[in-house]
Amino acid sequence: MTLVGTMLSMTLALSVAGEPVTTTGDSGYALVRVPGGTYTRGCTPGQGDLCHKSERPAHPVTVGHDLWVGRTEVTQGLYVSVMGSSPHQFEGCGDTCPAETLSWFDAVQFANALSKKEGLEACYTVEGTSVSWPKGTACTGYRLPTEAEWEYAARGGQDLPYGHTAAVDEAGWTVSNAKGRPHPVGALAPNGYGLHDMVGNVWEWTWDWKGKYKKKALTDPTGPAVPAKKEQRRILRGGSWVMFTSVATVATRNSHAPDRADSNIGVRLVRTATAAQ
Repeated sequence: MTLVGTMLSMTLALSVAGEPVTTTGDSGYALVRVPGGTYTRGCTPGQGDLCHKSERPAHPVTVGHDLWVGRTEVTQGLYVSVMGSSPHQFEGCGDTCPAETLSWFDAVQFANALSKKEGLEACYTVEGTSVSWPKGTACTGYRLPTEAEWEYAARGGQDLPYGHTAAVDEAGWTVSNAKGRPHPVGALAPNGYGLHDMVGNVWEWTWDWKGKYKKKALTDPTGPAVPAKKEQRRILRGGSWVMFTSVATVATRNSHAPDRADSNIGVRLVRTATAAQ
């Protein structure tokens, strides 16, 4: 079967099945089951003239496992319920707005804390600023998505700039419609997998160190093993309320030092799905 045929069959499978398969963790974080599969990552034809240099060359990527993906970004209310407090700057936005001003280290610590609270295995080993992921995708606790998993989920089985649409205001909160602030999660239409705000609202941390794309096909890539000496940055995806629409596509790549925390940076967590779930 061709790649286009594979993507179409996945989309049809969701349509035939009706509503996406969902579950909710004991702490109230809603997850959507995304089936594994193969897609083209990077500057695809559907991105049109919105491609950037870092998205080339496009290349096939296989996500070899099903994923439970946060239906929305982690909210302020969830973050506070787990961690006791939140570093967010938009106090008046409320519990249903995305947690923001999170560093990559904050996101990792939160994932471990949520796993512990729900009796799941912690995916990360943290020693100061050293973070390892011993079991990789075999870990079934909460974790950050890899960059490849994130884009696969964001595309929703389609090839359009903003997931399920070419009209950014239908999919996410950006400088075009956000009016200078984040918004409650889940207010706009979901993508083909039932995921909200995959573009806009807040940037979302991923596991990967920044690295260049290559043309070869990959299966379950996790990014460079070590960071480049001059660019020790982790990848963020999805754009935000303060970004232009051209940098809020499902293919756009951004990166920051892992200790950087801005008011337009948050996180969406995932879990590797098992056959028993």
